[in-house]
Amino acid sequence: MSDDSAIKELVHFWSVGDLNWSTSAVPKYVHPEDREFFKSNPELVANVASVPTACDKMACGFHPRLLPVPYMGNLLGDSQRADVFLLMTNPVVRYEDYVDSDNARFAQAWHENIAGKRETCLAWDSEGVGPTSWTRYYRDEVLGPTIQGHPGMCESLRTRLAILELVPYYSPNAECIKGELLDALPSVRAARRAAKYLEERSHEGKAHLIVRWQNGCERWRICEDGENVVHSPARRGLSQCAKRRLLEWLYAGRR
Repeated sequence: MSDDSAIKELVHFWSVGDLNWSTSAVPKYVHPEDREFFKSNPELVANVASVPTACDKMACGFHPRLLPVPYMGNLLGDSQRADVFLLMTNPVVRYEDYVDSDNARFAQAWHENIAGKRETCLAWDSEGVGPTSWTRYYRDEVLGPTIQGHPGMCESLRTRLAILELVPYYSPNAECIKGELLDALPSVRAARRAAKYLEERSHEGKAHLIVRWQNGCERWRICEDGENVVHSPARRGLSQCAKRRLLEWLYAGRR
């Protein structure tokens, strides 16, 4: 694949009209092409009668009351396009995500991000939005500890970082991410095509991939061996190898 058509296809796939297919007072935000699967498998949809609080245990299953997040970052920009990619499994739901969903500024930024019009990574850059569950997670737990003491790297990640989620729907853990679900969802196929293109670009040094979680490479269907691809199975933060490679990439491509 010689051009970025797979990335454009991913953004185009999500440039749909209304994601809400529920006829009840509680919305269900699911991509139109994924709806049939969830209608046929209602047990996978979390039963959330009211907005949870910090004291509540998150309901099992996917949380379609929250807007799906297939990606965050500048995927299509003409300049300063992202070149450091985190390949995740799916967003882990926290009660703060429900707080974010009621934040009009977050909703606007989400729409800009999905349309490929936001020039910075929403999971890292909260300007104009305020702190979110996403920024706290990536700044405090995943990437922040690695770049501490490295001046300029925080600013660099604003434009260089992008995050792809294999399954874009929130859930409390990865227990629902089964093979049959991955094979059935059109949104997963679109994400995998984009990842395969990024893997090809990594061979040319034009993309740098960190694949997270134990079965990440298998689920994404990309090879974990490569100069610009690193597997990070650590449950919290990044593995030592991923930390080292991330800093190498950031310094080598410093803008």
